[in-house]
Amino acid sequence: MCKLSRYGNCDSDTENQEYCIFHKPEKTEKEVGEFWRKFFERFKPEEKIFEGRKRLVFEKDVNCRGYVFPHGLSFKYAVFKGKADFSEAKFSGYANFSYAKFSIADFISAEFSNVDFIGTKFSNAYFSDAEFSGYANFSYAKFSIADFISAEFSNVDFIGTKFSNAYFSDAEFSGYANFSYAKFSIADFI
Repeated sequence: MCKLSRYGNCDSDTENQEYCIFHKPEKTEKEVGEFWRKFFERFKPEEKIFEGRKRLVFEKDVNCRGYVFPHGLSFKYAVFKGKADFSEAKFSGYANFSYAKFSIADFISAEFSNVDFIGTKFSNAYFSDAEFSGYANFSYAKFSIADFISAEFSNVDFIGTKFSNAYFSDAEFSGYANFSYAKFSIADFI
């Protein structure tokens, strides 16, 4: 049984192994291909023209809690219309969410986030020009490089988050932004 089966989002074909394909650390190149194939089968994003640009559109909720993301795909320009849960995930290599849109129509609540990156570990994370129209939670995440240049937030928590290098130049916060107990080595909020 997968050691991370507590998340309830294991791959049914590999859940009886030590780690299912979604939670397995240090994947081989063959396993990287299998991970992305199964990811697309599970979440079924469609490539659509959205606001004049070709984008991957996730119509339904995306539950990637605890996933170990390999290199090989960018979420640049992606649209997440449902809840996007990447809490406790690990992104080896870079995580590119630049220009991504996170929104849920009729679901904006201070009690429940529509974007969760709680406890997520990033090497290089790019969220430049990303739009978070609901509540986003990055609490207790760890970033080596965090690029939020020109990102737009409604309400966001970065409680206890650790940043080695954080760039928030030209970011916009239309609601609240909570950085309580966050730690920065280098930070740019120009």
